[in-house]
Amino acid sequence: MKKSIIIGCCLLITNILLGLLLSKYAIFNMVLNSVIIIITTALTALLDKINLSTAYKISLSFLFGFIGIVEYVCGFFSQGTLTDNWVIITDLVLLVIQVIILIVTPMKALTCEMCGSTNLIKEDGVFVCQSCGTKYSVEEARKMMVEGTVSVQGTVTIDNSGQIDNYLTMAQNASQAGNYAEAESYCNKIIEINPKHSKAWQLKGTAAGWQSTLANIRI
Repeated sequence: MKKSIIIGCCLLITNILLGLLLSKYAIFNMVLNSVIIIITTALTALLDKINLSTAYKISLSFLFGFIGIVEYVCGFFSQGTLTDNWVIITDLVLLVIQVIILIVTPMKALTCEMCGSTNLIKEDGVFVCQSCGTKYSVEEARKMMVEGTVSVQGTVTIDNSGQIDNYLTMAQNASQAGNYAEAESYCNKIIEINPKHSKAWQLKGTAAGWQSTLANIRI
């Protein structure tokens, strides 16, 4: 953002100097082009503040810069009045197009730094990842939306109890329905998260037992 503003300020100062030094560069055209530079700089700087992917930011930066150059060149040939001025009308149309592009461009989803899930819900003033239970303050969530990452300090404890409970329920339902291979699969997922989960091991053993045959005894 600072880089965009610095470049914009340099272009603005250069444009004003050209207006003062070149007799054929009318004051009206100089003011018009100065407004164009300010608007282009503001739009480019805004890209760094909103939550967009890097690819979108780069593409839109080039697009807005190109449109700004076209508007600036047209500004040299603008007539010295506001009424029936095709350059100003064109600039307004291009400005509306740029604003629409910003509105319809998809924002980057808020992503959990621990598990990569995008399923974060605000609960009791903090954002909670529904997959791993990691909690983020509002300030951390805002930083993630702007910068994409947050620094995590200290020991991080991931609460997987909700996920384990879901897997256990699905394993029990599958076992009761006679789908023992499916029940064993859910138990394996629980054990991957918590190798010491006794109920998962017990249910896994039961499911494996029901799948045993004379040729393949799994007990």
